Amino acid sequence: MQLKDHYLKEDYETMDKEIKKMQETFLSILNGVETANFTDKQKHMKQIDESLKILMFLNKKKLEHEKEKRHLIPNEQVRRNWF
Repeated sequence: MQLKDHYLKEDYETMDKEIKKMQETFLSILNGVETANFTDKQKHMKQIDESLKILMFLNKKKLEHEKEKRHLIPNEQVRRNWF
């Protein structure tokens, strides 16, 4: 599955932004490892945690949307049969 299968289309821009933030943070961490500079550890951990929370929220939003969509289909079928 692709990344975009886990998020709503309207959230693609936010998803992309958060993934880019995480990539930049990981590259910064790798640069710190190469130079043995671990002073920004808390800043990096905070940024990763914030991005993960946003991505998890967006994924939950997609799952809830799909769940609602599945429940609407049978109700729509019942409504059509009434008339």
